[in-house]
Amino acid sequence: DGKRTRSGDLFSSVVKVANSIQKVLAVGVNCTAPENITELLEEANKTGNRKALVVYPNSGEIWNPVLQQFQGATQIE
Repeated sequence: DGKRTRSGDLFSSVVKVANSIQKVLAVGVNCTAPENITELLEEANKTGNRKALVVYPNSGEIWNPVLQQFQGATQIE
């Protein structure tokens, strides 16, 4: 969803921890469905985030374990 990491932690909590560590320069979102990116960044900004935000979403495709391949949309509409 647009609020949690894959491990189930609130992204806003992760951002707060990152902001408390001086040596952390940026907070990133990686391999995330494109439709969740905007909400995650909004959640980060609600925390008073002072770090740079880095985004590298996945292609938007879904893994099909039967066919052993990714399928679906490869662009954001």
